[in-house]
Amino acid sequence: MFFSTVCLYAGSQIEDSCVEIYGQVVVEKVDSENISFYKCIKENEVAGFAFYTKDVSPEIKGYAGIINLLVVVDKEGIIKKITILENKETPVSMKKIENFGFLSKFLNKNILGMEFKKDIDAVSRATVSSKAIFESVKVSVKKVLEKAGAISKEAKFYKVVEE
Repeated sequence: MFFSTVCLYAGSQIEDSCVEIYGQVVVEKVDSENISFYKCIKENEVAGFAFYTKDVSPEIKGYAGIINLLVVVDKEGIIKKITILENKETPVSMKKIENFGFLSKFLNKNILGMEFKKDIDAVSRATVSSKAIFESVKVSVKKVLEKAGAISKEAKFYKVVEE
């Protein structure tokens, strides 16, 4: 069952991110079966989706807990924006991820067909954190697209490669 409300508050991270990617949009919140995400609606058509990974896949954790990301993805599953919002990882690990440009490796790619360490390398000495980010984004994108009806549950989805 879907419940939705239009976000009327200006300046939210989600709304700002949708506007940054798609221009003038209406942002509509969707709560469905224990996950929440937002539709970015432009000219009465869904252009994409935005979500916080902690609201979609809170079961995925890094070395020290959940790494909450804000992700904007188009309706085909192409990553348009990814930002780390909060984490409890070691500052050294997160600095390595930042310096490596790890998040930029996701941009303009469809993560559903990607594999960790094959398509996106782990960050040396931050492997657990980088794997958690990859898995969190991939699982979250798949869940959001399924709930939104953009892909079927049978859509191709690869397991994360174990170390």
